[in-house]
Amino acid sequence: MGRLDQREEAADIGPGHPILIDPQYRLDPVLARFLSRSRFAWLAEGTRRAYAKDYRLFFSFLWQRGRYWHEADPVDLLDWEAWRRRDQQVGRGSAAASAA
Repeated sequence: MGRLDQREEAADIGPGHPILIDPQYRLDPVLARFLSRSRFAWLAEGTRRAYAKDYRLFFSFLWQRGRYWHEADPVDLLDWEAWRRRDQQVGRGSAAASAA
């Protein structure tokens, strides 16, 4: 696998850039590129940290549902919003059902 600093360099992860790994300790290369090469990389360090924390919470929420970030659908987003704002135990689709 190589040394950590070599792997970070290969993934274009620089000092101060957040990384997000899944619960199985894998790095998503698409997400790593977003965090290191998009407009995200030019944000202030504190802003990047705050966004990374929000991403981590959302991705953990999805992971509990057996989904990756790129598999999220509108129902997941509605449930995430309900979970964050109101309660901590919203089931899949319940936010959409209560909004109808």
